[in-house]
Amino acid sequence: MAVREHDLMLLLGRERTLKEEIVEDVTRRHIRSATARSFDLTVLRGREAKLSDAIDAAMTHPLASDKRVVVVLDFDEMADAKQLLERYPVPSGTSILVLCSGEGEFYFTLDKTFQRKFAETYGDLGLVKNFYAMRSPEVREWVQDLAAKAGRNLDLDAATYMLEKTGENLTDLRNEIQKLTLFVPEGRTIGLEDAKKVLSSETDSSVERIRTCVVRKDAAGSLKNFQNFTSRSSGKKEYLFLLSDLVRYFRKLLSAASLIQEEGGTREQVAQRPEFGLRYFEAKNLFLEALSRFSLPELRRNLSLFYPMDRIIKSSGEDESKVYFERLLIALCGNAPRRH
Repeated sequence: MAVREHDLMLLLGRERTLKEEIVEDVTRRHIRSATARSFDLTVLRGREAKLSDAIDAAMTHPLASDKRVVVVLDFDEMADAKQLLERYPVPSGTSILVLCSGEGEFYFTLDKTFQRKFAETYGDLGLVKNFYAMRSPEVREWVQDLAAKAGRNLDLDAATYMLEKTGENLTDLRNEIQKLTLFVPEGRTIGLEDAKKVLSSETDSSVERIRTCVVRKDAAGSLKNFQNFTSRSSGKKEYLFLLSDLVRYFRKLLSAASLIQEEGGTREQVAQRPEFGLRYFEAKNLFLEALSRFSLPELRRNLSLFYPMDRIIKSSGEDESKVYFERLLIALCGNAPRRH
């Protein structure tokens, strides 16, 4: 979803994927090489950075690009966020500063008064954009536009099937479009039969939802999605599939956290390394979020939990495996397991 570019953008709302599209579009236009990415792209997280970090980056002249791009994620969690208007009243002109709210109760900090003052302070140089939840026809149109950008024509039946099967979560739909474009040649129309053949299984998407909740230390969400997963699974084989997915992800996190400790790089720098395979913004963002939430000792502890779970699944019945898997999910989220 492209919007006219401004020197300073305030992107609000619960639709994370739509905000990510703007960030990707701005980055793609100005950061055109690996060298430029190293020197002229700064990504900060509100709960970790200070406003001075964002302003200093925005005031720094680009070295390998026409403009420097500075992105602040979860801007509403930055302790001094509301001081922006006083401390950065005039954009530098050499940078684009993109401020993205979180998906929670961002409006307590970035309220209507702040938004109005933002618009008054920056005028045509600034943009305030709210991304509210779209209605079903708008989601379907968004999916078809996404396919068109990838050189495919997604027909109405296929788009409708995607929404029925996957739901209306934009991140899930975006992943499915990326998968379709890998299998359907450019220039071809994606029909209903193509969608049925290519789209991920229910098991794959359920595992992804569980993993996302665990990474965000959302124990309640993990258990809820696990219940949905077990209601559709056909036995312990799916439990092992889920376990192996979590093992791979936490091993990747531990490797990244160890590199940060040993080499002293930032999370952003480590996440760009090719061995982690983080090609898409949402995957990279989730990985960075996990690195900020889990300490190195926590990651080591979590990895130590997987081997006993593997033994339980292979040696116990399905009901017992389910109970212990619930305990594992709670423990991975950083909570003491419940007693049954």
